[in-house]
Amino acid sequence: MLPDLEKIEEQELRRKLFYEEDQEAKRKSPRLVSAGISGLFGLFGTTSGGIVFGGRVFGDNSVNEIPGQEYFETGEHDDEEVTLKILGKIAPDKNLLILPNGIKLTYGEIIGFAGDFYGIPEWPICAEVNGTSYKSRFMDAFNTLGRGDVSSIRKELSQIQHILMIEKNSVATVLGQGDPSIPTVLDKNKTYNQPSDVYRHHGLWFTIQYDTILGGYWVNGIPVKFGRMMKLAENNPDHFQPYSRKVWEAGHRIALQKAEEARLVFRARREEAMGLLNEAYAISAFSCHFLTDSFSAGHIRVPRVELPAVVTPEITGDLLVHYQHDEDGKFGLNVINDDKEKWRCFGDGTLYDQKSKENKRLVRGVVQECVDQVWRVFNGGPSGGVEKILRKIPNVDSAMPNNFPLFTSVSENGNLKVFRRKDVNDLSDFRKTDNWYGWSTLALLKYSYDPQNSVV
Repeated sequence: MLPDLEKIEEQELRRKLFYEEDQEAKRKSPRLVSAGISGLFGLFGTTSGGIVFGGRVFGDNSVNEIPGQEYFETGEHDDEEVTLKILGKIAPDKNLLILPNGIKLTYGEIIGFAGDFYGIPEWPICAEVNGTSYKSRFMDAFNTLGRGDVSSIRKELSQIQHILMIEKNSVATVLGQGDPSIPTVLDKNKTYNQPSDVYRHHGLWFTIQYDTILGGYWVNGIPVKFGRMMKLAENNPDHFQPYSRKVWEAGHRIALQKAEEARLVFRARREEAMGLLNEAYAISAFSCHFLTDSFSAGHIRVPRVELPAVVTPEITGDLLVHYQHDEDGKFGLNVINDDKEKWRCFGDGTLYDQKSKENKRLVRGVVQECVDQVWRVFNGGPSGGVEKILRKIPNVDSAMPNNFPLFTSVSENGNLKVFRRKDVNDLSDFRKTDNWYGWSTLALLKYSYDPQNSVV
């Protein structure tokens, strides 16, 4: 324990732990009553989107997508309700963490930017690279934000936060909580019955804005040059189970280690300790992006790595991943965790919909536990255990009805096989086949895909 911790003036500790400045005009954003961290990002985005492939649109013509594209429900990641503690008290939401390079962000903003805006496109954290560990690869990804070039990152973040403000206010307006002084993307000619309709109608617009900020170049809704966002989305197994669990655990353990380092030097070098505690919280936030992705229906059972591995060319496999991701996200999955909690989760863009209320509650709880564990270690106590959080991650509930997956992967005698649902349009068809081809299945989904008979 730190017996003299309570004797420190709160304002002094807050000044060292957080950077405070009035950024209301710059950061002004509506506070959603039901705001929370979802991490329910997608590989390719909302359900019922379309994909531009070979000059044609696959799927719903109301929205155009392209291979590898993510719709960035950044507002779902950017939680304003995470509680950070100072002297055992609640820190005001506007307090910003200072990253090692001096960049100042909230815990929720770091969650939103991790992995989708900042990371190493060529090397996912879960990839085996020259004998490096999960922890070292995690820190390499974190350092693209936490130790990257300050001037370029500040320029990017200023523009990203402007688009994020529009995104959040669009969702807030649908919920009846919008700020009329802040722009939205809402179109009076479109219908918005629930917040996910914002992403259904305008997901492509957000994608283009974010990717352009990060170096992309788009013409008529098609990327001529991929920006960093698109490059990261193109190679993102870190965001899908089972890899997302491992990536989160690697980052969370680093965060706890940093908190312990901060505790050990606190008496002798308080300023250094506060820097380490800032970094511990920031690393925790970066890791929570992958933790929260694990709660999205489209990220639980999709064979993200296996499909591109067995289909030629790989991009065809990426496109097939998209269809299963969206199918599971749209119809939802009945899930259960190791604590025997049961619920139904849905996909990306649905966090603020009423049907996702239970999923949002559970996600918010695990993220708060991550934050609390960092504080407990800094304050000299036991963290509470990584396993406590892992037990909350959902798995498909085999005792409850679920649609038969569009694709399933198995390893037989060391050989990888991916089976397809025999009737792609019958969600209750429990027959599977390995007699299928990527290009013909893609054409079938493009021209004839209309899934029916959902059992959930």
